[in-house]
Amino acid sequence: MIKQILFLLAVTGIAVVQVSCTSDQSSRSQSKPLEPYTLERDTFYLADEDCVNECTYISLDVPKLRGGDAQVRDEVNNYIDRLCYELIMGEVNVEIDTMNYQALCASFIEGHDLFLMEFPDSEGYWYYKLNSVSTELGKDFIALIITTDSYTGGAHPNQFVIARTLSLKDGEEIRVEDIYDRDGLLSLGERYFRNFHGISDTTSLNDSGYMFPDGQFVLPENLTLTKEGVFFFYNSYEVASYAEGPTVFVLPYDSLDEKMSK
Repeated sequence: MIKQILFLLAVTGIAVVQVSCTSDQSSRSQSKPLEPYTLERDTFYLADEDCVNECTYISLDVPKLRGGDAQVRDEVNNYIDRLCYELIMGEVNVEIDTMNYQALCASFIEGHDLFLMEFPDSEGYWYYKLNSVSTELGKDFIALIITTDSYTGGAHPNQFVIARTLSLKDGEEIRVEDIYDRDGLLSLGERYFRNFHGISDTTSLNDSGYMFPDGQFVLPENLTLTKEGVFFFYNSYEVASYAEGPTVFVLPYDSLDEKMSK
């Protein structure tokens, strides 16, 4: 009987030690530090089958977040995909069942083919380019800056920039106005805008050829954090004519008064 008890204690002890070791190994495994976030780009390209020189084509350069926390990474990448899909769909004239980049590229080319069937005497070609080369990683955010350049007929090509800030803590969008006081951004932004265009403080913005509502300076639709500061981008037609072109400048962080931080 005593031998049986000792045997059971020995087995139980071994089991406890094994469970304990396994638990310690699991704990060490779970506490393993995450890989740092990195930024990569997925590229897609498609052109007319009979393309020789100039022809209809679509070129996509889509930013992708790698490493780090899987849930945050998925949130960021899903946001990027939704945004890029929306931008590209604005130039696709064909309904598609599957939402992926290859299908979007094929639909763009098909849209031009259908256009030529309806207007066979039409000259020229279409193109669509999406570029994310300016997108960058900050310490705890990703500055998403995407440029599109397209032509699908008309008087001139269309260029457009969209800028957003996404948190690397939870994957959510960060609004610059939630970090810095809006009035402070307006005051400093107007100063930089006037300096960029050489407009004196006493001259009306609208008298200088711009189109601000009621002549009052407004923040751009595309505002984001970058490594250097707060990035301002006014697209063509936003506050000026197409001929005037876009306005872009950065408010350096050292120019932002501490009182502006919320």
